[in-house]
Order: sequence, then C-alpha cells, then structure tokens
Amino acid sequence: MNQTVDILIKLLRAEIDENYVLPELSLSSETIKSMLETARKHSLAHLVSDALKRTQKTEDTALLSLLNSNVYSAVIRHQILDDELKQIASVLERHQIPYIPLKGSVLCEDYPKAWMRSRRDIDILVSSKNHQKACDALCEELKYSFFRENKNDRVFTTRNQLTVEVHHQLISDDYIPQAMSFLDSVWKKSSPVSAGSYCFRMDSDMYIYHHIAHMAKHCLEGGCGIRPVLDLWIISKNRDYMSDELRRWLKKSGLLVFAESMNELCKVWFCDEPHTKATLAIQEFIVVGGEMGNENFCHFRRMKKRGGKIGYFLSRIFVSYDEIKEQYPIVEKHKFLMPFCQFHRLFSFIFGKKRNVMKSEVQKVNTVSQTDNKIISNAWKHLGIDKKF
Repeated sequence: MNQTVDILIKLLRAEIDENYVLPELSLSSETIKSMLETARKHSLAHLVSDALKRTQKTEDTALLSLLNSNVYSAVIRHQILDDELKQIASVLERHQIPYIPLKGSVLCEDYPKAWMRSRRDIDILVSSKNHQKACDALCEELKYSFFRENKNDRVFTTRNQLTVEVHHQLISDDYIPQAMSFLDSVWKKSSPVSAGSYCFRMDSDMYIYHHIAHMAKHCLEGGCGIRPVLDLWIISKNRDYMSDELRRWLKKSGLLVFAESMNELCKVWFCDEPHTKATLAIQEFIVVGGEMGNENFCHFRRMKKRGGKIGYFLSRIFVSYDEIKEQYPIVEKHKFLMPFCQFHRLFSFIFGKKRNVMKSEVQKVNTVSQTDNKIISNAWKHLGIDKKF
C-alpha cells in the first residue's frame, strides 16, 4: 500500500507544483488502473489521470480513453457546479440575503486551475435568521426539491440532480463543541467581496480554521481522505498559514496538535521530509479510511464515544429529545410523552420493523477488528483527538 500511495502522492505533487520534477516512473497498465481506483476513492482520479497523461507513455488505448474521460468529466462537472452557484448567488443577491460560499467553491480558487479541485456538491452559509428565507427563495425561483434536514443545514436537489447544502452553522456542535465559539463568529470574521455585494468571504484565519475543524470532524467520523490534506498544503502555499491569532484559536479549541500533525504530513508528502512514526500512522488511517470514512472506523468512533458496545446500542435505542421529536413530532407539543416514545422505539427494535436494522448494526459492530482499532487509535492519538472530543 505504501508504494502505491507514494507514487500517487508524487503524481499529485507533479500536477500541482510546477517546480517539482517527477522521478522517472515505469508503470504497467495494471498498476495504473489500481492507482486510479485508489485515487477515485479520494476524489482525485482526475488529477492523477492528468499527471499520468503528461508523464507516462502508453499504447493501451482503453487506458488512455479512461484517463481522458476522468479529466474531461472533472472539467465539465466544475463548469456545471460553477453555473449553478452563479444562479444561487443571483437569487440571494436579489433577495438581499448575505451568504458565504463554502468548501470546494472557494478552495478551487487556490488551485492552479479551478477544475482541479473536485466537488461533490455546493455548500453555502447563511445566518440562522435568514435560513428559512434563503431556502424558500431557492425552492421558489430555482425549483429545488427538499432532500433532508440536518442539525446544521438543509439539503436540496436541483433540477439536474446536483446537491446543494444550505448551512446556518458551519459544523454541527456534536463533533467539536470547543470549536463552536470560534466558528460561530464567522460573520464577524467575514466581509463583502465588493461594495454592495451580499456575497461574503471569510478572512484568512477563519478560512483556515474552518478547513482544519472540518478535517477534524471527518476524522472523528472515520476518515477525511487525501484531498483535504492536499487542500491544506495548497492553502499553506498561498496564505499566511499559521498566524498568532489562528494558533491561539487552535490551542483554545484543542485542535493545535491536529493542525500541526496534518501540516507535518503535508511536509512529508509534498516537501520531501522523512516519515515519522506519527505521520505513518496518520497516513494509514487517511488512506484506509478513504474520503467518506471507513465504515468500521465510524462504528469504532461511536462505540468509543458511548463507552463500548453496550453503551452504543443503548444510545441507539434511547436517543435525545431532538432525535425523538423528528420521529414523533407530537413530543414537541407534549414532552411528557417522551418516555412512552422511547419505549415504543425499544419495542420496535426488539419485535417490530427496526429489528432487522438492529440486527444489521450488531453484525457491523462485531466486524470492527483489532486491526481497525489499532489503526484508528494510533492515528487519533497522534492527531490529538483521542480523548478530547
């Protein structure tokens, strides 16, 4: 695995850093296809494909067609998402609703070419007081369809099946509560892109802090993938990466070790520094976890948070008020019914429709191996998130 990752990182570096001279590589078609599959799990197949096209000669026409397809698809998807974001911006400007584009929509500006930063969806932030107004405007004017509501955002699908997340909070406080006081000051740390515009941008410290906190959130979910680390390296090249104020924020919210450890991994991957025990452990966690998090890692986190398997299953049955009222709306008006609803959930898990759901979860939790435990425990320890969150 380490050799494949090493070559993949070299190709990413060659794609992003014009001053980097890629060592001569002799790769078979099968090796390239295997590497592309790894890259795909991290939403990086387009970058690896473009680097391979420029640096490797191949007579495999099917492989060359795949490389071209990966690049063209990324370029086209970027344009489609960019056009959709412009429509969103137009609606919010007309309704005089301040908004902040988030994640890939802004990160792509730091890349040599905007299409190089892949995106799954569009994320925007509006204030809590404007959240309903913004959602109504987008549904009415752009015909968005409601998909689901999370604690910190509302998710919609567009007419051409893109996903748009309208946030009223940057990150749910379920993950890193110590970070919320800093993240909730986002509007104070943002300013309009131009006079009279309702589009705001975070200042450099908030932009970097949000990226680091978002990485930590995904690591707590089971993995963040290679792409956010690449983002961090590119951010550090283009901005004042660690100001005194940012360092204070990170330290107060318990994320300084995490930020420094990820920065060390950046230096190993993209600046030729040697691996340490810590960077090797973090690398294994990131690569195995993939972009969306290894399922076993996710179950490990839930068990750890609840004090083991028994605590985890009890927490699945007896949930919080916020979760209960989603399943039993009547509880919002009659809170005294909450204990009865909890026992109804317990009954459904034992005898009802949810029995198979619980059976499936038991099987999944039991698949969490000692190897999984070791990988995630080592990484969390070196990232400084094993006990704090």
